Amino acid sequence: MKNYVISLASRPDRLAQFNAINAPFLDQITVFPATDKNDVSKQACIDAGIVLNDADYDDTALAVAMSHLRLWQLCRDIGEPIMVMEDDVHLSPDFWKDREQALTTNPDYDFLALGFNTDWPLEVAFVPGSMKATIIFDEEQPKFLKGRAFCYPQLSAFAGCCCYVITPACAKFFMENIFPIKDGYYALRYFTSPVCREFTRIRWTNVGIDVAISMVLQDVRSYVCLPPIAIPGNDWSSSSFERGGHLISL
Repeated sequence: MKNYVISLASRPDRLAQFNAINAPFLDQITVFPATDKNDVSKQACIDAGIVLNDADYDDTALAVAMSHLRLWQLCRDIGEPIMVMEDDVHLSPDFWKDREQALTTNPDYDFLALGFNTDWPLEVAFVPGSMKATIIFDEEQPKFLKGRAFCYPQLSAFAGCCCYVITPACAKFFMENIFPIKDGYYALRYFTSPVCREFTRIRWTNVGIDVAISMVLQDVRSYVCLPPIAIPGNDWSSSSFERGGHLISL
């Protein structure tokens, strides 16, 4: 399996940090040049059929989406699964062994998330086809990478495309069903009571590729590794994104 880390040429600091954190794994990882937001215009993307006019994607979100799209095209073309990472990710000490266990346990996967943003709800079904559960994490991220007893629930929604494995069939499906990017939302549960099953649903509006993926995950065999074996830095002070403005009550 080929393993790619998406990295901007204009941000060598991020790649340097990735290399320092994940030094034991670098001989099996290829740097994939990210699409730069400075090379993107929404109108050009509309003309190319990548996005519709009503989609609320700024140039940064479009650039990120196009980076993942180019890797999905590569996955489809080479006809074998690939692993995609973003360059702020921290891999577990036994990452290759842990990933092999995840792949072996879920041989029917289309999309396998090995990490995600832990400051956002994760929606899963612990038994495929059963009722969904919403998981909210605390801030103790380093503890995740010390876990060794894994489970792989069916994935319904997640934030942060920091590390995942995708098959050619799933890549083709995403290309056909996510693009052109359009207006839409994922109906995310918002709990009104901390201890009871009292919640409303709010619109997690489609402003980024992780939302777009979550909107179609129910149509593929998607799983998530718990605890995650890849943790994103998710540092909003150095991110190209700005948080906020993408949750609307239904």
